[in-house]
Amino acid sequence: MKESEDILLAGVGNESRRDDALGLAVVRQISRDPPPGVLIAEIQGDLTDILDLWQGRRLVVVVDAMRTSLPPGTIVRSEVFGPGFEGSPTPSSTHGLSLVHAVGLGRALGKLPEEIVLFTIEAREVRMGIGLSQEVGSAIPRVVAQVLAEVARVVPTPARPRHGGTVHA
Repeated sequence: MKESEDILLAGVGNESRRDDALGLAVVRQISRDPPPGVLIAEIQGDLTDILDLWQGRRLVVVVDAMRTSLPPGTIVRSEVFGPGFEGSPTPSSTHGLSLVHAVGLGRALGKLPEEIVLFTIEAREVRMGIGLSQEVGSAIPRVVAQVLAEVARVVPTPARPRHGGTVHA
């Protein structure tokens, strides 16, 4: 596997559903100056699109909006293979396939990466419309910092040559 294929950063969302576009906004900000060794993907449809992208990766970081009872803008970090992930309550998803179900399907198909870290941000509004709510928009810099910290944990040396790119699914 090439160095540029070690890490996948996937922003999940729908630009036409207000705060649901948060994952896309985060990866777009990071793609302006991407870390070395990171492939950035925008997943705007069903999460089955991510299965082929994450196979064989060292680390996959997924950023998505969620709907639970937390205050809007709350950031939750989960390790997908960590204790209790599949048994935990599944946040309401606006996508056809939730991440929990995508992980199950990936496991069944033998397409799981070594590690998946999920950042979910509590949405205020996911009805049709354009633009993030104030609370969710203000969470972007914090989410970006946390995502970059995850990448740095796996790719600690900034002197590595730049590789990577962006895919739209």
